[in-house]
Amino acid sequence: MKKEETIKEKKSKRARKTGKTEEDEMKRKNFLERNRIAALKCRQRKKQWLQNLQTKVEYLTADNEQYNMQASALREELIHLKTLLMAHKDCPINQKAMVDALNRPIPGLPSLTQPYDYNPPSLTHNN
Repeated sequence: MKKEETIKEKKSKRARKTGKTEEDEMKRKNFLERNRIAALKCRQRKKQWLQNLQTKVEYLTADNEQYNMQASALREELIHLKTLLMAHKDCPINQKAMVDALNRPIPGLPSLTQPYDYNPPSLTHNN
């Protein structure tokens, strides 16, 4: 009878090991499934983040191009206005303000090496 008891004990031990192994295997499968889902969500979030970043880059690039064009147009207008002001350099009205305006640098362009100096003709007569 001892032999039969020993065989039963071995079978029950094996059954316990098998049961535990099946439980561990189920836990592992559940863990792997949750991990697979989490990895998929992470990849989707990363893809969405990259798409949002690309959209932002395109938007900011377009804005930057527009601002550069606007700055260029304003520089050209400033040059045009200074040219008009130079055409009136002989007018006696507010010569100092005109000289100051002509000496102001134009942003984005190299400044003049020598300031504009204008000496208006004397309006008084020396006899």
